[in-house]
Amino acid sequence: VFGRITTMTRKVETHFEDTVSIATSPEGLSAEAERASIYNTMLPLAPGKYRLELVVKDLVGETVGTARIALDVPKFDDETLAYSSVILADKIERVPSRSLGTGQFVMGASKVRPRMGEEFKPGERMGIYVEFYNLGEDDATRMPDGEITYQIAKANDPDKLLLDFTEDIQDIRGASAGQVVVEKLLPLNLDPGVYRLSLKMTDRVKEESVNPTMTFKVL
Repeated sequence: VFGRITTMTRKVETHFEDTVSIATSPEGLSAEAERASIYNTMLPLAPGKYRLELVVKDLVGETVGTARIALDVPKFDDETLAYSSVILADKIERVPSRSLGTGQFVMGASKVRPRMGEEFKPGERMGIYVEFYNLGEDDATRMPDGEITYQIAKANDPDKLLLDFTEDIQDIRGASAGQVVVEKLLPLNLDPGVYRLSLKMTDRVKEESVNPTMTFKVL
């Protein structure tokens, strides 16, 4: 796996190269070949627009795949309520303290494995991972004061809510004014179709709110 990130003027910002493999038995080789695998690496980038050039080479079959992807790294104002990208995942789990911040799909204290294509099957659990930044601090408690609302509706009927619940920010583990990390696993008792997930973070100290949304499919 080789990747190169350049600025829009084609200046190379950073690159990475890695050799990956999967261990399996001879009996399980054919089944393993039918599975899809996902790969993760973390690269720090300053705010701005970039281009990712990705090359994947099969060292056994000697085939090569390439992709070019535009990247837009946002700039966060230190004073304004903001949020990260929303990751829809098929696994969110805590990692041992010795693994904090290291390893595939590890973000802080959790392993967050994204579901590529945002497609799930009925009965599966859909993970939600998102970070909120720059909340106000209550003068008395020195903690943030607010709430987050989770809503799911069909994409073509957004007013008919199939899921609607709210929780207080202070009930979220590790919440602080600097950052609130939301990690949820929701059961998908839904019929096949395209759905809209809406998250509304309301900061009662600053009297501000943000409303990230995502679409996903149930197959």
